[in-house]
Amino acid sequence: MYFLSLQIKATHYNDMGIADRTVHLFKGPTWSAELLQNLTTDSDGVAQFSLNTTTFTGDFELIVSDYQLLSFSILLNSST
Repeated sequence: MYFLSLQIKATHYNDMGIADRTVHLFKGPTWSAELLQNLTTDSDGVAQFSLNTTTFTGDFELIVSDYQLLSFSILLNSST
C-alpha cells in the first residue's frame, strides 16, 4: 500500500491561520473532481490528512476548497 501524509493551511490575506474551518479535499480536475475527505483546520489553520494512493493511476491533482461542491462555468459570447 502507498500512503500520502500531507497538510494544508487555510489563511487570511495576511497569512494568519483560519481556525476551525471546514475544508473539502477533492481529487481530479475541477470540472470532474471527486470528493475524498472533509477536513477541519486546527487552531493554527492547519489540517492534516492521509490518502491511500494504491488505486491511483498516473498523475493526479488534489484540490482543497471551502466549498463542498466545485463548479466550472464557461461564458460564451455569440455575435449576431
